[in-house]
Amino acid sequence: MAKDLVQLQQIKVKKCRRIEEIIRDDKSTPKKIIFPQLKTITIKSCSVMTCFYLGTFALECPNLKEVKLVSCAKMVAFASTVSNQPQVVNIGDGYSEILAKDTSNVSAKPFFSDKVSLPLLKELTVEDMGNMERIWDDQLEINSFSKLKHLEVHSCVKLSSIFPLNVQGRLQRLKNLQIVECASLEEIFEPEITEAEINIKFVFPQVTYLNLYKLPKLKSFYSGVHTTEWPLLKKMDVYRCDKLEIFASEYSSSHETQGLHLLFWINKGTFPCLEELRLECNATMKEIWHGQLPEGYFKLKVLELINFPALTVLPSYFFRSLSDLENFCC
Repeated sequence: MAKDLVQLQQIKVKKCRRIEEIIRDDKSTPKKIIFPQLKTITIKSCSVMTCFYLGTFALECPNLKEVKLVSCAKMVAFASTVSNQPQVVNIGDGYSEILAKDTSNVSAKPFFSDKVSLPLLKELTVEDMGNMERIWDDQLEINSFSKLKHLEVHSCVKLSSIFPLNVQGRLQRLKNLQIVECASLEEIFEPEITEAEINIKFVFPQVTYLNLYKLPKLKSFYSGVHTTEWPLLKKMDVYRCDKLEIFASEYSSSHETQGLHLLFWINKGTFPCLEELRLECNATMKEIWHGQLPEGYFKLKVLELINFPALTVLPSYFFRSLSDLENFCC
Protein backbone atom coordinates (compact mmCIF):
# COMPACT_ATOMS: atom_id res chain seq x y z
CA MET A 1 0.00 0.00 0.00
CA ALA A 2 2.85 2.42 0.85
CA LYS A 3 4.02 2.39 -2.76
CA ASP A 4 0.67 3.88 -3.82
CA LEU A 5 0.86 6.89 -1.46
CA VAL A 6 3.18 8.96 -3.61
CA GLN A 7 1.24 12.20 -2.96
CA LEU A 8 0.96 11.81 0.81
CA GLN A 9 2.33 14.91 2.59
CA GLN A 10 1.22 14.55 6.22
CA ILE A 11 0.73 11.68 8.67
CA LYS A 12 -0.95 12.47 11.97
CA VAL A 13 -1.99 9.70 14.38
CA LYS A 14 -3.35 10.51 17.85
CA LYS A 15 -4.88 8.44 20.67
CA CYS A 16 -5.09 5.22 18.66
CA ARG A 17 -4.73 2.65 21.42
CA ARG A 18 -4.69 -0.51 19.28
CA ILE A 19 -2.26 0.42 16.50
CA GLU A 20 1.18 -1.16 16.89
CA GLU A 21 2.74 0.20 13.69
CA ILE A 22 1.77 2.51 10.82
CA ILE A 23 3.42 0.56 7.98
CA ARG A 24 4.15 -3.17 7.80
CA ASP A 25 5.87 -5.20 5.12
CA ASP A 26 3.70 -7.53 3.09
CA LYS A 27 4.29 -9.75 0.06
CA SER A 28 3.85 -6.85 -2.33
CA THR A 29 6.39 -4.63 -0.54
CA PRO A 30 9.32 -3.55 -2.74
CA LYS A 31 12.90 -3.62 -1.47
CA LYS A 32 12.62 0.02 -0.43
CA ILE A 33 9.75 1.96 1.16
CA ILE A 34 9.61 5.54 -0.18
CA PHE A 35 7.26 8.41 0.71
CA PRO A 36 8.46 10.97 -1.86
CA GLN A 37 6.20 13.88 -0.78
CA LEU A 38 5.78 13.26 2.96
CA LYS A 39 6.66 16.42 4.94
CA THR A 40 5.40 15.92 8.51
CA ILE A 41 4.82 13.00 10.87
CA THR A 42 3.01 13.45 14.20
CA ILE A 43 2.32 10.48 16.47
CA LYS A 44 0.82 11.19 19.88
CA SER A 45 -0.64 9.11 22.73
CA CYS A 46 -0.59 5.75 20.96
CA SER A 47 -0.08 3.51 23.96
CA VAL A 48 0.73 0.18 22.24
CA MET A 49 2.58 1.47 19.18
CA THR A 50 6.10 -0.01 18.96
CA CYS A 51 7.33 1.55 15.71
CA PHE A 52 6.37 3.66 12.69
CA TYR A 53 7.51 1.04 10.17
CA LEU A 54 7.86 -2.71 10.74
CA GLY A 55 9.83 -4.59 8.13
CA THR A 56 13.20 -5.55 6.75
CA PHE A 57 13.63 -2.97 3.98
CA ALA A 58 14.99 0.58 3.96
CA LEU A 59 12.64 3.47 4.70
CA GLU A 60 13.17 6.72 2.77
CA CYS A 61 11.36 10.02 3.32
CA PRO A 62 13.39 12.37 1.09
CA ASN A 63 11.24 15.48 1.80
CA LEU A 64 10.31 14.91 5.43
CA LYS A 65 10.85 18.16 7.38
CA GLU A 66 9.30 17.53 10.80
CA VAL A 67 8.83 14.55 13.13
CA LYS A 68 6.96 14.86 16.43
CA LEU A 69 6.59 11.84 18.71
CA VAL A 70 4.76 12.27 22.02
CA SER A 71 3.60 9.87 24.77
CA CYS A 72 4.10 6.55 23.01
CA ALA A 73 5.35 4.51 25.95
CA LYS A 74 6.08 1.28 24.04
CA MET A 75 7.62 2.83 20.95
CA VAL A 76 11.22 1.62 20.72
CA ALA A 77 12.12 2.34 17.08
CA PHE A 78 11.14 4.47 14.12
CA ALA A 79 11.77 1.45 11.89
CA SER A 80 11.99 -2.03 13.40
CA THR A 81 12.52 -5.61 12.28
CA VAL A 82 11.01 -6.99 15.50
CA SER A 83 7.30 -7.65 15.84
CA ASN A 84 5.29 -7.89 19.05
CA GLN A 85 2.79 -10.17 17.32
CA PRO A 86 2.77 -13.73 18.72
CA GLN A 87 4.11 -16.48 16.46
CA VAL A 88 1.89 -19.46 15.62
CA VAL A 89 3.87 -22.72 15.42
CA ASN A 90 2.50 -26.04 14.11
CA ILE A 91 3.27 -28.77 16.67
CA GLY A 92 1.60 -31.66 14.79
CA ASP A 93 -1.65 -33.63 14.91
CA GLY A 94 -3.56 -30.57 13.81
CA TYR A 95 -2.51 -28.53 16.83
CA SER A 96 -0.63 -25.29 16.95
CA GLU A 97 1.07 -23.35 19.71
CA ILE A 98 1.18 -19.57 20.13
CA LEU A 99 4.59 -18.28 21.14
CA ALA A 100 4.96 -14.78 22.52
CA LYS A 101 7.68 -12.66 20.97
CA ASP A 102 10.66 -11.96 23.20
CA THR A 103 11.23 -8.22 22.91
CA SER A 104 13.21 -7.79 26.12
CA ASN A 105 16.29 -6.55 24.26
CA VAL A 106 14.53 -4.34 21.71
CA SER A 107 14.75 -1.14 23.74
CA ALA A 108 18.57 -1.34 23.78
CA LYS A 109 18.57 -0.68 20.02
CA PRO A 110 18.76 2.87 18.67
CA PHE A 111 15.48 4.58 17.80
CA PHE A 112 16.78 5.79 14.40
CA SER A 113 18.82 3.11 12.63
CA ASP A 114 20.87 3.08 9.45
CA LYS A 115 17.87 1.75 7.50
CA VAL A 116 16.08 5.12 7.86
CA SER A 117 16.87 7.94 5.42
CA LEU A 118 15.71 11.45 6.44
CA PRO A 119 18.01 13.79 4.53
CA LEU A 120 15.90 16.99 4.86
CA LEU A 121 14.60 16.63 8.43
CA LYS A 122 14.72 20.03 10.17
CA GLU A 123 12.65 19.60 13.33
CA LEU A 124 12.64 16.62 15.69
CA THR A 125 10.63 16.48 18.92
CA VAL A 126 10.55 13.39 21.15
CA GLU A 127 8.53 13.73 24.35
CA ASP A 128 7.50 11.24 27.02
CA MET A 129 8.93 8.26 25.14
CA GLY A 130 9.36 5.93 28.08
CA ASN A 131 11.19 3.08 26.29
CA MET A 132 13.69 5.15 24.31
CA GLU A 133 17.26 4.39 25.48
CA ARG A 134 19.24 5.64 22.49
CA ILE A 135 18.08 8.09 19.84
CA TRP A 136 20.66 7.46 17.10
CA ASP A 137 22.61 4.52 15.79
CA ASP A 138 26.40 4.73 15.65
CA GLN A 139 26.07 4.21 11.90
CA LEU A 140 23.45 6.28 10.07
CA GLU A 141 22.44 6.64 6.43
CA ILE A 142 24.96 9.03 4.93
CA ASN A 143 22.79 12.19 4.63
CA SER A 144 20.28 11.65 7.42
CA PHE A 145 19.83 14.43 10.02
CA SER A 146 22.43 16.71 8.43
CA LYS A 147 19.78 19.46 7.99
CA LEU A 148 18.47 19.28 11.55
CA LYS A 149 17.73 22.75 13.00
CA HIS A 150 15.51 22.15 16.02
CA LEU A 151 15.86 19.29 18.50
CA GLU A 152 13.71 18.96 21.61
CA VAL A 153 14.01 15.94 23.89
CA HIS A 154 11.50 15.98 26.74
CA SER A 155 10.70 13.47 29.51
CA CYS A 156 12.57 10.50 28.03
CA VAL A 157 13.40 8.82 31.31
CA LYS A 158 15.69 6.03 30.04
CA LEU A 159 18.10 8.15 28.02
CA SER A 160 21.60 8.34 29.52
CA SER A 161 22.91 10.51 26.66
CA ILE A 162 21.54 12.36 23.62
CA PHE A 163 24.12 11.94 20.85
CA PRO A 164 26.61 9.26 19.89
CA LEU A 165 29.97 10.86 19.23
CA ASN A 166 29.91 10.34 15.47
CA VAL A 167 26.69 12.39 15.08
CA GLN A 168 28.45 15.67 15.88
CA GLY A 169 29.36 16.29 12.23
CA ARG A 170 25.65 16.20 11.31
CA LEU A 171 24.76 19.06 13.68
CA GLN A 172 26.25 21.92 11.69
CA ARG A 173 22.82 23.46 10.99
CA LEU A 174 21.36 22.95 14.46
CA LYS A 175 19.96 26.21 15.88
CA ASN A 176 17.82 25.24 18.86
CA LEU A 177 18.69 22.50 21.38
CA GLN A 178 16.35 21.81 24.30
CA ILE A 179 16.73 18.89 26.71
CA VAL A 180 14.08 18.78 29.42
CA GLU A 181 13.19 16.45 32.31
CA CYS A 182 15.25 13.42 31.28
CA ALA A 183 15.75 11.77 34.66
CA SER A 184 18.58 9.38 33.72
CA LEU A 185 20.59 11.66 31.44
CA GLU A 186 24.28 11.83 32.49
CA GLU A 187 25.96 13.31 29.40
CA ILE A 188 24.99 15.15 26.23
CA PHE A 189 27.41 13.08 24.12
CA GLU A 190 27.91 9.46 25.05
CA PRO A 191 31.52 8.46 25.78
CA GLU A 192 33.62 6.68 23.22
CA ILE A 193 35.83 3.90 24.52
CA THR A 194 39.32 4.26 23.08
CA GLU A 195 42.78 3.32 24.25
CA ALA A 196 44.20 6.81 23.69
CA GLU A 197 42.62 9.89 25.25
CA ILE A 198 42.00 12.38 22.44
CA ASN A 199 41.02 16.01 22.90
CA ILE A 200 37.78 16.31 20.94
CA LYS A 201 36.52 19.64 19.66
CA PHE A 202 32.75 20.12 19.44
CA VAL A 203 31.64 23.01 17.22
CA PHE A 204 28.01 24.14 16.92
CA PRO A 205 28.24 26.92 14.33
CA GLN A 206 24.51 27.76 14.14
CA VAL A 207 23.09 27.13 17.63
CA THR A 208 21.49 30.26 19.11
CA TYR A 209 19.58 28.76 22.06
CA LEU A 210 20.49 26.01 24.56
CA ASN A 211 18.05 24.92 27.26
CA LEU A 212 18.91 22.31 29.91
CA TYR A 213 16.09 21.85 32.40
CA LYS A 214 15.54 19.38 35.23
CA LEU A 215 18.32 16.91 34.45
CA PRO A 216 19.12 15.62 37.94
CA LYS A 217 21.87 13.19 36.89
CA LEU A 218 23.61 15.32 34.25
CA LYS A 219 27.34 15.40 35.04
CA SER A 220 29.01 16.69 31.89
CA PHE A 221 28.68 17.66 28.27
CA TYR A 222 31.13 14.86 27.38
CA SER A 223 33.17 12.84 29.85
CA GLY A 224 36.34 12.74 27.74
CA VAL A 225 38.86 15.51 27.17
CA HIS A 226 37.19 18.11 24.96
CA THR A 227 36.47 21.74 24.12
CA THR A 228 33.31 23.30 22.73
CA GLU A 229 32.62 26.30 20.50
CA TRP A 230 29.24 28.03 20.18
CA PRO A 231 30.00 31.03 17.93
CA LEU A 232 26.35 32.18 17.53
CA LEU A 233 24.87 31.12 20.88
CA LYS A 234 22.89 34.05 22.29
CA LYS A 235 20.77 32.50 25.03
CA MET A 236 21.45 29.70 27.52
CA ASP A 237 19.21 28.45 30.33
CA VAL A 238 20.39 25.87 32.89
CA TYR A 239 17.80 24.97 35.55
CA ARG A 240 17.57 22.18 38.11
CA CYS A 241 20.65 20.25 37.02
CA ASP A 242 21.53 19.04 40.50
CA LYS A 243 25.00 17.58 39.95
CA LEU A 244 26.54 20.30 37.81
CA GLU A 245 29.15 22.92 38.31
CA ILE A 246 28.84 25.17 35.27
CA PHE A 247 32.03 26.71 33.87
CA ALA A 248 35.78 26.31 34.15
CA SER A 249 38.57 28.00 32.25
CA GLU A 250 40.70 25.71 30.12
CA TYR A 251 43.61 27.17 32.09
CA SER A 252 42.19 26.00 35.43
CA SER A 253 44.48 23.75 37.42
CA SER A 254 43.59 20.10 37.97
CA HIS A 255 43.56 20.85 41.70
CA GLU A 256 40.82 23.47 41.17
CA THR A 257 38.56 21.20 39.12
CA GLN A 258 39.28 17.77 40.59
CA GLY A 259 36.06 15.94 41.42
CA LEU A 260 33.81 18.58 39.83
CA HIS A 261 31.09 17.87 37.29
CA LEU A 262 31.76 20.61 34.77
CA LEU A 263 29.40 21.39 31.93
CA PHE A 264 31.75 23.61 29.89
CA TRP A 265 35.48 24.20 29.61
CA ILE A 266 35.86 27.79 28.45
CA ASN A 267 38.36 29.33 26.07
CA LYS A 268 38.27 32.46 23.91
CA GLY A 269 36.10 30.87 21.24
CA THR A 270 33.51 29.16 23.44
CA PHE A 271 30.72 31.78 23.81
CA PRO A 272 31.72 34.92 21.89
CA CYS A 273 28.10 36.08 21.32
CA LEU A 274 26.31 34.92 24.48
CA GLU A 275 23.87 37.67 25.59
CA GLU A 276 21.45 35.96 28.00
CA LEU A 277 22.44 33.50 30.74
CA ARG A 278 20.04 32.05 33.30
CA LEU A 279 21.33 29.66 35.95
CA GLU A 280 19.74 27.96 38.93
CA CYS A 281 21.92 27.04 41.86
CA ASN A 282 22.04 23.49 43.24
CA ALA A 283 23.43 21.80 46.35
CA THR A 284 26.59 20.72 44.50
CA MET A 285 27.47 24.15 43.18
CA LYS A 286 29.99 26.17 45.17
CA GLU A 287 30.96 28.45 42.29
CA ILE A 288 29.71 28.88 38.75
CA TRP A 289 33.17 29.75 37.52
CA HIS A 290 36.55 28.12 38.12
CA GLY A 291 39.82 29.65 36.95
CA GLN A 292 40.76 33.05 35.53
CA LEU A 293 38.66 34.98 33.04
CA PRO A 294 39.92 37.78 30.74
CA GLU A 295 38.23 41.13 31.25
CA GLY A 296 35.50 41.80 28.70
CA TYR A 297 35.28 38.11 27.76
CA PHE A 298 31.47 37.79 28.02
CA LYS A 299 29.05 39.95 25.99
CA LEU A 300 26.24 39.25 28.45
CA LYS A 301 23.34 41.69 28.52
CA VAL A 302 21.10 39.60 30.82
CA LEU A 303 22.33 37.54 33.80
CA GLU A 304 19.78 35.82 36.02
CA LEU A 305 20.91 33.72 38.99
CA ILE A 306 18.19 31.72 40.73
CA ASN A 307 18.38 30.40 44.30
CA PHE A 308 21.98 31.46 44.77
CA PRO A 309 22.68 31.93 48.49
CA ALA A 310 25.15 34.82 48.13
CA LEU A 311 27.19 36.74 45.57
CA THR A 312 30.33 35.04 46.87
CA VAL A 313 29.72 32.38 44.22
CA LEU A 314 30.85 34.95 41.66
CA PRO A 315 34.46 36.11 41.79
CA SER A 316 35.07 39.83 41.24
CA TYR A 317 36.84 39.28 37.93
CA PHE A 318 33.66 37.65 36.63
CA PHE A 319 31.81 40.95 36.99
CA ARG A 320 34.73 42.84 35.44
CA SER A 321 34.19 40.73 32.35
CA LEU A 322 30.55 41.89 32.03
CA SER A 323 31.00 45.34 30.52
CA ASP A 324 27.81 45.00 28.40
CA LEU A 325 25.54 43.84 31.23
CA GLU A 326 22.11 45.57 31.20
CA ASN A 327 19.97 43.37 33.45
CA PHE A 328 21.16 41.44 36.51
CA CYS A 329 18.79 39.43 38.74
CA CYS A 330 19.74 37.37 41.76
